[in-house]
Amino acid sequence: MEDTPNKPEETPRDYKIMALLLQSHGIADCDPSVINQLLEFSHRYTVDVMQDALVYAEHAKKTDIDMDDVRLAIQGR
Repeated sequence: MEDTPNKPEETPRDYKIMALLLQSHGIADCDPSVINQLLEFSHRYTVDVMQDALVYAEHAKKTDIDMDDVRLAIQGR
């Protein structure tokens, strides 16, 4: 799997983890932009789920988000 154009010690941790996840699923090589796209997608998805969970927690008049709020937000996707 290709690394980012940076030196290996400068490669972001999340990039390395995503590359390892792809490798664990049998993807030995891919364009670096694929990893960047997957990172963007996972970030956006996580932010959206957490925003929905916050709305559910506020609706239930809770001050903190709990796992039930997160589960409900994921189910709503």
